Amino acid sequence: MLYFNTIEEKEEYYISGSSRIDDFENLVESVEKIHQKNSERALFRGQPDAKFMLYSSLQRLWIDKHLEKHYDSYRQLIDNLIQTCKEWNFGLVSKYLKNAGWEENEMSILSIMQHYGVPTPLLDFTYDINKSLFFATENIDFAPPENEIDRYFSIYYIFKNNSMLNIKDGVTGDLLSYGEDKNVIGKEDLDTTMKYDIIMIDNNDEAYRIQNNLNILNQEGAFIFNSSPSDPVEIHYHKWMKLFNRILEHKGEKNVKPGKVGGCLNINKKLAVRIKDYLRDKGIDRYSMFPDLNHMRTDCLNAEWQNITGKDT
Repeated sequence: MLYFNTIEEKEEYYISGSSRIDDFENLVESVEKIHQKNSERALFRGQPDAKFMLYSSLQRLWIDKHLEKHYDSYRQLIDNLIQTCKEWNFGLVSKYLKNAGWEENEMSILSIMQHYGVPTPLLDFTYDINKSLFFATENIDFAPPENEIDRYFSIYYIFKNNSMLNIKDGVTGDLLSYGEDKNVIGKEDLDTTMKYDIIMIDNNDEAYRIQNNLNILNQEGAFIFNSSPSDPVEIHYHKWMKLFNRILEHKGEKNVKPGKVGGCLNINKKLAVRIKDYLRDKGIDRYSMFPDLNHMRTDCLNAEWQNITGKDT
C-alpha cells in the first residue's frame, strides 16, 4: 500500500493538505467553525495516522495478500464475498432483508457486511466532524515517531456536492468518445481508471439505512464506495481528474471540476488526551458511539434509584 511520506505531499490531493495544528485552542476554533458551517455539506473521516491514505478494508486485503494472483478480477472477489454473505447461516441475511421489506441488492448486502467487519469496498464517513475526531483518536499510535508525519493524525473531509463522487454519472459517453477519437485518451486509460467508480452513499439512501442501528444513528454515518482494487480514494480521484481535464483542455474548455477530492486537517497527536476530554463534554465517547443494549436495563434502573434516593424525605 502507498503512504504519505511527508505532510507536504498531501497538498497535491487535499485542500490545506500541508496544514498542521499543534495548538489545542486553534484546533477547537477550527473544528467548531467547520461544525457550524457544515450543515451536511461535507463528510468526514478520521485516520489515526496522517500518513494513511484512504484505502478500504477490501483493498488492504487485496494488496496485502496479493489476491490478484488468485482471482480473475477484483470484481470476482467482491461478487464471491457478497454471495457467501447471502448464503451464510442458511440465508439469514436474505431473510432479514425480506422481512424488513428492503430490496436485496449488492449495496444492501455490502452495507451489512461492512457493519459486521467483513472486508468491503466501502469506507465509513460521518457528517459530524467531532465524531470523526473520536474515531481518529480511538486507536491512535503513540509509538516514537520516525518522521515528522508520524507526529500527526488526520481528519479528511469530502464535499457532498462534489459531482465527481460518481465518476460515471459525471461524464457523458460523448465526452469519452471524443477523447478516444482524438487520441486524447487510450484503452489503457479506460481500463485503469474509467471502469472504476467512486460513489457516495448518503445516510438517507436505502442501502445505508438497512444497517441502521443504535451505533449508526449515533455515528451519523455515510459511505464512500471505491471500486478500484489498488488506488486509494485520493489517488483514484486525482488520476481521473487529470484524464478528464486532458479531454476538456483538448476541446478548448475550462477546467470545470475541482482538482482536489476534499480537505485535510493534520493534528498533533499530543493533543489526543485533551481532545478526548473535549469530546466527552459533548457526550461523545465509546459508550455513546457503540451503545450496548445489554446495559440498558442496569442504566435505566440505576437512574431511577438515583431519583428515589435523591428525593427529599
